[in-house]
Amino acid sequence: MKLLIFDFDGTLVDSLEIFIEATNCLAKKYGYSPIETSQIPQIRALSSRALIQQIPVARWRLPFFLQGLRQEVSKLATQIQLFDGAKEALTDLKNEGYCLGIVTSNAQSTVENFLVTQDLNTLFDFVHAGRGLLGKAGTLRRLVKRYRLQPSQVIYIGDETRDIEAAQQVQIPSIAVSWGFNSRVVLEQQQPDMIIDTPDDLLLAVQSCLVENASHFSHQ
Repeated sequence: MKLLIFDFDGTLVDSLEIFIEATNCLAKKYGYSPIETSQIPQIRALSSRALIQQIPVARWRLPFFLQGLRQEVSKLATQIQLFDGAKEALTDLKNEGYCLGIVTSNAQSTVENFLVTQDLNTLFDFVHAGRGLLGKAGTLRRLVKRYRLQPSQVIYIGDETRDIEAAQQVQIPSIAVSWGFNSRVVLEQQQPDMIIDTPDDLLLAVQSCLVENASHFSHQ
């Protein structure tokens, strides 16, 4: 068995502008300035940890802010669009016999409803949602243990440095996608196993990554 775990926002769906709109909806309540479109390149150039440190919300209010952010995103969920080529890439992976899952910080209902409306729900074996901003490593570790897999049999695929970092903490391979929240430059600094630039590259990248890591672990 080979398990491919995907992030959701920025990896499968183009939701950056929706998250910015949701963040701006909370600006008045939490007392910060709305994000301007001109700031997006600067935001994409920040690592996940650097971006979290810049959230202008007191630490004790952060859980409430994140809950509110998920609620605002759910209101805008009908605007979420799948990246071009993503459905075809996922279908190809499923047809090749891979087990597919999602681990995301978004709300469970938002993700599951989207998968149903896009006729993608049958492609995925599980969805684990609502994780904290930096809490994905624990979920990945539990999934590896639940499925009784070796690290070389699992890949985490995401668009942010926190996705790569989570995979590295669990010692599983990671594939970063450059079309999401973080820029290619900042992703390279986190040193994922591979970086790809289009969904069309996904199948070959997965195959190459699994072969390379099977060889690596066999020599340990």
